[in-house]
Amino acid sequence: GESPCLGQVPCSGSGSQCESIAIASQGFDVPNVGMPSLSFYYQIYTYDHKPDPNPPRAADYFRAYIRHPGGEQLVYEDDLSWVGSDYNCDNPVNKKDTWQFVSSIDLSLYKGKTVDIVFNVANGGHNYWNTWVYIDDVTCNGC
Repeated sequence: GESPCLGQVPCSGSGSQCESIAIASQGFDVPNVGMPSLSFYYQIYTYDHKPDPNPPRAADYFRAYIRHPGGEQLVYEDDLSWVGSDYNCDNPVNKKDTWQFVSSIDLSLYKGKTVDIVFNVANGGHNYWNTWVYIDDVTCNGC
């Protein structure tokens, strides 16, 4: 089936009206026994680029959090530091060529609790330099 796709900016122009964060989340119960962990696959596409070496990364990002009764914990971030500075009008989309596998996010702090996995992708400041992410096979190992 199709994987969820996060990230579209419904605006024209640039500036703060084009800043957005797309969010997808799902709640689940973490068992009170064993060594529960979380894994998922993602593939990221972006029109974002680094116009110069400073800052050392693009403006957009992809993050995963565990939301729990006490707040949120960042468990994964792709800050697009791999995106190049040379923009090619003939092939504008930067992407990671393969699905990325994120494995073994430790959930032992949340044993016996209901938590949410929260994925978000940020698009910052321009309607053309968008970033989007496909997410697939989110698994709570030991759940």
